Amino acid sequence: MEDSRTARVTTLNASLLTTGVASVILAALGRDFFKHELTGIALASVIFSTLLFIIGWLGDQQKALNPTFDSEKKITAEEILFSELTKSSQLTIINKLTELFEEKKIYLDSKLNILDVAALAGSNRTYISTLINQNFNQNFCSYVNQYRIGELEKNIIQHPELSNQELAELCGFGSVDSMKRVIFTKTGKSMQAWRNQII
Repeated sequence: MEDSRTARVTTLNASLLTTGVASVILAALGRDFFKHELTGIALASVIFSTLLFIIGWLGDQQKALNPTFDSEKKITAEEILFSELTKSSQLTIINKLTELFEEKKIYLDSKLNILDVAALAGSNRTYISTLINQNFNQNFCSYVNQYRIGELEKNIIQHPELSNQELAELCGFGSVDSMKRVIFTKTGKSMQAWRNQII
């Protein structure tokens, strides 16, 4: 999955860069510059304290961009959690997933991730991930992409004149490259060859 909400990451990188530049400048000025300059010391302290706070806060706000990654330890913990979910609860979540994907077409949102789906389904990422793995024999990304490919196929048949860029936007892919990669992974064919076959 691609998460294009990168404003916080950009700000975090800018904060790190600013802190690095400020460090180099203050190191070049040297200790002697600040010996008798209390205002300079106070200003440097405020700048660094603020930058370190921003870096820490932005770092804490980050969320995983690869929600399908699980270590062995985490999988074991998920299996324990999942075992507590009753069959009727599992069926309820599967029905909700089907409704979200087939009726509401949430896969058309290119920024969709497993946390969003879990919130919409009234569940958590552990249950959603495990249910998709067990019931559909695929991971979350593959599950979402199968719906996007289905949508893509319909759009190509109905509107063969659309460009790859327009198709990517209409079908929930983050970019044309992402769409081509998914097509190749699923079919083993290039986008153009697959498109020609459909038309």
